[in-house]
Amino acid sequence: HTMSRAASRDHSRDQSLASTASTAVADGALLAGPLLKRSEWLHVWNARFVVLTTEVLAWLRTAAVLDGGEKEQRAVLLHSSLRLDASDGETLQITVPGGAPLMFRASSAAELRSWHRVLGSLLSALQAEAAEVAAILRERSSLLAPRPCTELAHMGSRNMRASRITKVWYLCASASADESFARSGPLIDPYRASALAPTGGGGLAGLGGSGGSGGSGENG
Repeated sequence: HTMSRAASRDHSRDQSLASTASTAVADGALLAGPLLKRSEWLHVWNARFVVLTTEVLAWLRTAAVLDGGEKEQRAVLLHSSLRLDASDGETLQITVPGGAPLMFRASSAAELRSWHRVLGSLLSALQAEAAEVAAILRERSSLLAPRPCTELAHMGSRNMRASRITKVWYLCASASADESFARSGPLIDPYRASALAPTGGGGLAGLGGSGGSGGSGENG
């Protein structure tokens, strides 16, 4: 009877997480579900519910999803500077410049490959855009200052429901004045950056709080 009750609890838990994942995907997420995340300090693996959109990789305690408690969400904005590796076949490692690497494990190799494929595709798109911007800076040196453009990772120009990155905004400085302009694609956008201020937020529908940066410590 004890084993039967434990199996029933596990089944109910799995169903609840699957339902939450389905809701997150219906709200625009590309992937959602339970993963193990390695803590930064003690390097222990903790159960987390993870959600990936075209803008952000977010996670929160699995227990909070199950018990309906406070959903303290942590997240990292997707950016061309992030690097992804899953070469050992067991761990998804995301290198964040200036921060500790984020490390996740899935319940199966197939699930890990799925997360690696989708997240890798997003980062590859961002990196391709960044390379194009660098080329434009070189080609249009008379118009643009040589210093790198700033990638506006959360400008609100990525449509979650498009299921892919369709537009990336950058902040570039004019070579002739101390003015900066927002740009998308190969042309400088005529609108001033101040008119395109980030909308903020970053919270995921149904998952509570706003996104933080990178997550740290044993709460990560």
